Amino acid sequence: MQTNNPFASAGTIVNGDLFVGRSVELTEVYNRVLGKNFGNLSIVGIPKIGKSSLMQALYDRRNELYDNNKYVVVWYTFKAIEEYADDEPREIFIDIARKVKKELKRHGYDVSEISYYVNEVSNLEMRFTEFQSTLLDMFEELVYNGIRVILCLDEFDYCKNYLEECHFQLLRELSYRPENKIAIVTASRRSIHDIEKDSGGGSNFFETFKKIYLKPFSIEDIRLQRNLIDGVSENDCILLDKAVGRHPYLNAIILDEFFNTRDMKSSIDKQINSVLTHYDYLFRILKKDKLDDKVVKLYSGFSDTVSQEEEEYIYNRYGIFDNIGDNKYVPFCDTFEQYLSQLYRTNPYNLLWGKTERGLRAIIKYALDHEYGDDVRLWDPEIRDLFSQEDWSKYVTQRRKEKELFKGRASDCIIDQLYPRHYIVLIEEYWDGNIDAIMGHTLNYWRDELAFICRYVRNPEAHSRIILNNAEKTRATVFCQEVIKRCQLHRDELGELE
Repeated sequence: MQTNNPFASAGTIVNGDLFVGRSVELTEVYNRVLGKNFGNLSIVGIPKIGKSSLMQALYDRRNELYDNNKYVVVWYTFKAIEEYADDEPREIFIDIARKVKKELKRHGYDVSEISYYVNEVSNLEMRFTEFQSTLLDMFEELVYNGIRVILCLDEFDYCKNYLEECHFQLLRELSYRPENKIAIVTASRRSIHDIEKDSGGGSNFFETFKKIYLKPFSIEDIRLQRNLIDGVSENDCILLDKAVGRHPYLNAIILDEFFNTRDMKSSIDKQINSVLTHYDYLFRILKKDKLDDKVVKLYSGFSDTVSQEEEEYIYNRYGIFDNIGDNKYVPFCDTFEQYLSQLYRTNPYNLLWGKTERGLRAIIKYALDHEYGDDVRLWDPEIRDLFSQEDWSKYVTQRRKEKELFKGRASDCIIDQLYPRHYIVLIEEYWDGNIDAIMGHTLNYWRDELAFICRYVRNPEAHSRIILNNAEKTRATVFCQEVIKRCQLHRDELGELE
């Protein structure tokens, strides 16, 4: 009978015999940082997907790599920003230099020359340019003597508010110039480009990286993980697939429970709160990247405000949706779908707005078409005087930029550029004989409701959201539903909104 629980430490870095699968990703790691392709690698993925464990698999080979190839592998973990509050950023580089010296000494290398450089850079009174030059000289000394350094940087997300442009540029110099070249491997929830961009830096450090976007296990890998424990039946695997899909951490916490209970359904029930807590944490991370609402919008179908780049991240890089063919994506497991459904139900006005906005624009376009014909280029001179010169110039500029960026996919119609506060201007102007028959109610009703929406729900110019109480949420939801209903009733005139 199996006595050691392989999942007792679920949630920590997995290594040794407990590290299973990821053969494709491991091959990518070795191809990038070993041999002639010696270069930087970024491992990116959602929380608890196995980023650090994949990097650990490389680190675990450090003795073999030094003995056979003179590779020195060192590990540095970034901490939360507040833990560096009293530190000078260059102390990170000093700590890394010391780790390199310590690892070389462990392998019997004569570190007398390296000690000189470490002592020199440890002087925090040194000017940064001199500090940088001395550190580069240290690694140049190692390269000259046939030593190659692989630097594993874990939790790299935490550096974004700490390292400045000069520090990113130093990392680039360390890993770019042949005479002092090291290979940097990072593990982070976000790409190096996004981290560096948020730091306000202008270096192009991110361009030196090959990226691995780590997703949940493959079918083969999840079988290997589940086979680490005795007694997992095919029916148990079906239950796990529905509950947590192929997410390695979520499988691990349930299998940890199963080791003691030997009842999969009971184990899932006991750990479901932990699963939902993990989803909460995932959405806190997504919120930092301003992607949390985009995920729910893609799930719910109201995705007009989701950019192609954001959709690419969510669908093809994070692994939280599965592609089931024909460009259709579904949440990676049943519990995650239920979680998304709950988010949608508790905050429907945000998600309904995309369709509502399309409906309002369709109504306005119908009125202008009825008044001036279907050539949208003729509308500009007819409606220009309804706007201030500043507002009109802004919309025309937005349209021009869209045309430059998206070419034939961009809209020629100025109505597609309007902010919601100007919908009511056009609705009032073309109410009689055009819009009144479609929208129902009175003009005052729509004026009041649009004013509420523009102030509290949809104010893109202020870039802010006011927290609504339940009555206000209901009011916003009813407004959106009413617009969509009116558009559906008049789909012959307006066309389909989907």
